[in-house]
Amino acid sequence: MKIDAIHLYRLSMPLKTPYAVSRKVFHEVTPMVAEVRGSEGGQGWGEALITPGYTHESVEGGWDFCRNAASALIGMDPIAALAILRRQVDLHPCAASTLIAALEMLTEHDALRVTQTARIPLLAPCHAKDREALTDEVNGLIESGFATLKVKAGFDVDGDLARLHAIADAARGRAKLRIDANCGFSLDDARRYLDGLRGVPDIELLEQPCGAQDWDSNAEVARISPVPVMLDESIYSLADIDRAASLLGVGFIKLKMKKTGGVELLCQALDHIHARGLLPVLGDGVSTEIGCWAEACAWRGRVRHAGEMNGFAKTRERLFQTPLAVEQGALSLEAGEMPAIDRAVLDAHKVGQENYTLARSGGKR
Repeated sequence: MKIDAIHLYRLSMPLKTPYAVSRKVFHEVTPMVAEVRGSEGGQGWGEALITPGYTHESVEGGWDFCRNAASALIGMDPIAALAILRRQVDLHPCAASTLIAALEMLTEHDALRVTQTARIPLLAPCHAKDREALTDEVNGLIESGFATLKVKAGFDVDGDLARLHAIADAARGRAKLRIDANCGFSLDDARRYLDGLRGVPDIELLEQPCGAQDWDSNAEVARISPVPVMLDESIYSLADIDRAASLLGVGFIKLKMKKTGGVELLCQALDHIHARGLLPVLGDGVSTEIGCWAEACAWRGRVRHAGEMNGFAKTRERLFQTPLAVEQGALSLEAGEMPAIDRAVLDAHKVGQENYTLARSGGKR
């Protein structure tokens, strides 16, 4: 099989509800999407959302990388193309992952084969602000089957703590709370926040309290924290996992496929986390069904904590002809099913496209 065509898309998918993190409010997700077609008729899909500040990549730089790579890979054996792209993950993790994931789907990577129906428990984010609305939201989420709730922090310490206490009071021991600061705290703010969360029940972990490159501050927070710390923005490579494993108080590592370089390297990183005595969490909260489906496939047998591959549930419309189903707080993967893209939805949300095909004469167009 050869790579017969690569189609690149830039999408704009509005969200049902604005999604606030410490440094940004998402009103839409704007991923790059790659469609790769093989000469034997198969196809594969990959995606990644580049968020400046979360990664060192820029949106335009990532798009240029995908365009140049697509042009070069036309007519190549997919396995050889994968080897080339994986060597570029360190410099272009999100952009390379977009094409790598598509090629892994085209070549039917073992991790993407669903031979038995699986249910992946998901966490649910809390969006509301005031206490009364939070109480209603938390009760609704728990009644819907969600057993892990995401509590955003890193905005304002006093406001963050008030919101945490409101959510904990509403949950009343019925759900675990996963706090995510998204690099929003200084060391002093993190210390104040830790003082305020002491005694709050059912906190599973505190995610990425300080900046991605501020290893010293994150290490100090982990050392004094009454709950385990999880690193996310700081983690890209196996060396980063090793560094995190050396820090007292770090108990979890969170991964996203777009940072590790596709499914194969993601599975290797998940296994490495276990080997270093830590626990993995997996999932991208600002991904569409394409990335969330692949991450859910990789979750099986490697992760036991609630997945964060819930970005698809935040968008107003879905990309799959048969949308991913969430029942009683769990995403269902049906045995033998491979996702198919709804072309009408893709076209309706497309804001850019580049096409690379192998002409009959052997050239590219």
